Amino acid sequence: MNGRGRNTGDPKTAWIIIFGAMSATVLIYGAIAFTFGPPGEPPETARPLRMALWGAALVLLFAAQRIVAPFQKAAGTTAGPRSPEPPGPGPTGFGRRSVVALALTDAAAIIGLVLVFVGGSRSDFLLLGALTLLVNFAIILPAGLAFSTTAPQDRPS
Repeated sequence: MNGRGRNTGDPKTAWIIIFGAMSATVLIYGAIAFTFGPPGEPPETARPLRMALWGAALVLLFAAQRIVAPFQKAAGTTAGPRSPEPPGPGPTGFGRRSVVALALTDAAAIIGLVLVFVGGSRSDFLLLGALTLLVNFAIILPAGLAFSTTAPQDRPS
């Protein structure tokens, strides 16, 4: 830290810590769902709410993937159309985008937790938690690691 309270450390290390912390929250939500969630199958009356929440969670996971899509090319995965980084020096544009993407995936896991308590089943959380971790580790993490090791001139603009 410098005298103004700003972190001047390695941005890659900070990003990995943020990624790990936000991914670990899914495990915490799982512990809550399986410890306090009601056992058994959901009632049929909860079906419309379950479908709406599932739809919202899937949209969030898709949106998270699209946010980091311009950076996936650097990771060797299929990239969508390029879009400019938000203004900011160096890798902070990707840093901001990836934190937003992680927050969206986290929101999908939270929806899974909510489903357990509003008429869903524990399997709802299990599936949404697994999808959240899949997006985090298969899409966001490789893009982040590739972006942090890519030369600035080769990064998406």
